[in-house]
Amino acid sequence: MKNWLGLFAALVILGLIIEHWQTILVVLGIIIGVVVAVAMIAAAAPKIRGATERALEARRNAAEMERARRSGLRARALTQHDWYLEGSDRGVYGEFPPVDLDKL
Repeated sequence: MKNWLGLFAALVILGLIIEHWQTILVVLGIIIGVVVAVAMIAAAAPKIRGATERALEARRNAAEMERARRSGLRARALTQHDWYLEGSDRGVYGEFPPVDLDKL
């Protein structure tokens, strides 16, 4: 009886495979596609991580350069303000005073 039951189960499974072979191929294709996509992402992860780290480092460097530029600008503004308070023309005109028209 067990032999007949095993044979019957094998025939049912074979019939299902014959009847639904297209669906089975689609499902297998999807599974293979997902596995390949995951493998490609795993292979590209170090490159993506490296590019991200380089971009972050470039952004940090740009921010540091901007801070340095603003610090220099602030120092120059404070110096010119001090000159202005002293009554010096450099406090108004900076390093490029206007031409004295009386001397022309």
